Amino acid sequence: MTPALRTAYVCTPGMAETLRLAAEIRAMSLMMPPLMAALASRSILDGTLEAVTGAIRQESAVRQAIASRALQGLEFQAHPEGHHLWLTLPERWRRADLNLYARQSGLALVPSEAFAVGSSPEAIRVSLGAAQSQAVLERGLGVLAAVLSHGPSALSSIV
Repeated sequence: MTPALRTAYVCTPGMAETLRLAAEIRAMSLMMPPLMAALASRSILDGTLEAVTGAIRQESAVRQAIASRALQGLEFQAHPEGHHLWLTLPERWRRADLNLYARQSGLALVPSEAFAVGSSPEAIRVSLGAAQSQAVLERGLGVLAAVLSHGPSALSSIV
């Protein structure tokens, strides 16, 4: 529902596993705030969680469709209801160069190495949920597509 809630539920196969898991959780962490537990439980029981997650999935699907249109012709991977997409950079681009040019165009990018363990591909993770509206997302993705359509040498740089 929200990362701020920081609450999870676990279903164990039996009482012995429940007691063991509870002991391990107590050994590793402090108690979760009761207000958070009550809020999470209430939202599950009264249907709020289902409604909120349904709305988030719906909005994410719309934003994925916007990204598909805006980034047409570029290679990317995404879940149809995902909050992000993984965009492979065209051959002529390297992450460091793209980051510089994107910043000059008003975009904030995070290169793939921030999300990878070990070596990472020439790619960027694009957050579709960060834009305040669908219109803002569409404009930003349009700028990104325009930047990617030019090679680094075709753009000016401040040295």
